[in-house]
Amino acid sequence: MKIPAILVLTAVLLPLMAAPGQATDVLTARNAWAQAAAGKLTIVDIRSPQEWRASGVAKGAWRITIHGERQMAGFLNKLLARTEGDRTRRLTLICASGGRSNHTLQFLRKKGFTNVTHIAEGMLGRSVFRGGGKGWIKHGLPTEQH
Repeated sequence: MKIPAILVLTAVLLPLMAAPGQATDVLTARNAWAQAAAGKLTIVDIRSPQEWRASGVAKGAWRITIHGERQMAGFLNKLLARTEGDRTRRLTLICASGGRSNHTLQFLRKKGFTNVTHIAEGMLGRSVFRGGGKGWIKHGLPTEQH
């Protein structure tokens, strides 16, 4: 069965189109690294410790998993401790491919964080059907071993 071209275009373009107010939610891996290296934001790697060991972590990133004790509540407590309660601190979240970081971004906004974004292409990259992006590692950006 041949898929109509309009459906293919919709599947490719729809993830790339942000709803109003969402364009500033996402940083590319390269942009995030440039800003982090300049001291303008902090990267928070929310993946599991097993993932950190498997692929490394973005250089300088805080390692605060959403998979630990009490999951999101535990994550929030650790993040608040690390930021000294500053919900305006400039943060960007990273996971493997953007799904968990987007979910966590929405969670943090509901908890009053006002200056948080996420790296939608993640550490490993995203398929074109999910918005594309090579990911931190394939861009050759610096990592640290956990």
